[in-house]
Amino acid sequence: MPTKTQELFVFNEVTGKTTPKYTLGTALMQLPFFLVCHAFQYALNRDTSGYSLPYLKTIWLSSVFYSFGGLMLLYSILRARTSITIYMVVVLTVLFGSSLFMYSTYRPGWSHAYTFFLVSLLVLLTERYAGKTGIKKTMALSIVLGLITLVRFPKVLFVLFPLLYQVGSVAAIRERVQSLLHNIYYVFPGAFVFGLLVSLQFIYWYYVTGHVGMAAYPGETFMYWNNPKFIPVLFSIQNGFFAYAPAFLLVIPYFFLREIGSDFRTKWALLILLLVFYYSIASWWAWWFGGAFGHRAFIDVLPFLAIGIAVFLQWLSGRNQYVYWGALGYLVLCCLLTFGLTNVYDPPWDGPEWNRGEYWERVARAVRFYL
Repeated sequence: MPTKTQELFVFNEVTGKTTPKYTLGTALMQLPFFLVCHAFQYALNRDTSGYSLPYLKTIWLSSVFYSFGGLMLLYSILRARTSITIYMVVVLTVLFGSSLFMYSTYRPGWSHAYTFFLVSLLVLLTERYAGKTGIKKTMALSIVLGLITLVRFPKVLFVLFPLLYQVGSVAAIRERVQSLLHNIYYVFPGAFVFGLLVSLQFIYWYYVTGHVGMAAYPGETFMYWNNPKFIPVLFSIQNGFFAYAPAFLLVIPYFFLREIGSDFRTKWALLILLLVFYYSIASWWAWWFGGAFGHRAFIDVLPFLAIGIAVFLQWLSGRNQYVYWGALGYLVLCCLLTFGLTNVYDPPWDGPEWNRGEYWERVARAVRFYL
């Protein structure tokens, strides 16, 4: 039987280093499902080791649950911005036009479905509590941000969204700073709760290894910080985001159309956050994020991208019906393509042997999936 230390780590053949298998955030979100399964296993006098098939099915169920929950939260986020038609199209695009479906069903247990849910919740809470102060708002946002950080430490950058929400000018930035200082007695309890949640990871590491601090990704760095791979991250056949999720190209006009005025302040918060996120991904040594279907890192920001696409479509619907219905048709075709690729996925789809010929052969196979 492996020791508890061996169970926590796995050898990375690429870097030659030993890295952690899990972060505590994902485990905490799976915990309610595990406890229910464990109780049933115990009551029925069955295997309670945690490694039998019912426990594996529980991980799958938790992943599906959080993905579905994130989609339901998107309804609350988009219903004030769009029509029901646009909402349905955008939600289906998020599910079938990205790798979310893959990492919710075929690859359950990865962190992305859980982050997708938490980020959707963060957006909803930020908008619901906009312009309000109080301990309830502070605690809610602190807990969600703490869980997001626990799932993956670099995701602490998502704090930028509530900080910059409804900030559209330098004067507004000064007002936001003054507001935080004025309500410092709410900020401190929130920071304490956030720190308490994040500290659980260090406590767990100490329990398992005897060391409070450790490198989560030893030997792996942001080696391209001065030469970020901006174009490959989006367009390379080595898991480029748009190469496998072309539907999300429709988010681009959202950031350039000045006529979208009602969403102006949200736009700036999204833009700054996405640019920081984009740079961090493009700077990472494995900017393609290893053997994966599409660029799985972008699942974490799908709620933000969904807002951009929905608002753009709503704007388009009031101007040119031909272009509007053409855009909807484009999204449907892209969803069919990505979902087809999901169903013919036979890893790995990266590395030196993965070329344009291999990519287009899979695209043809995805088309044949429907025939």
